Amino acid sequence: MVLSGLTLHWVNELPKTLFRINQILKPDGVFLGAMFGCQTLFELRCALQLGELEREGGMAAHISPFAQVQDIGGLLNINGFTMLTIVSVYFL
Repeated sequence: MVLSGLTLHWVNELPKTLFRINQILKPDGVFLGAMFGCQTLFELRCALQLGELEREGGMAAHISPFAQVQDIGGLLNINGFTMLTIVSVYFL
């Protein structure tokens, strides 16, 4: 079993990391991971962009982009994971 709790969204080479995770799993092993999704910190991202656009006339990325659920599912499939269960939870 491989567990990853809220760390994979910071990995620069996510496809390579998922490939390695799948390599180290025993046959029928379980990978359980949790990561932030594309809507994480959305309000903060919008506020920073609007404020910087008003003050500076342009904007820069201050918050790392987060992957969409479909993209994560695709990466898991490409890297050999089977029997996927992906759950997306949205909190207000």
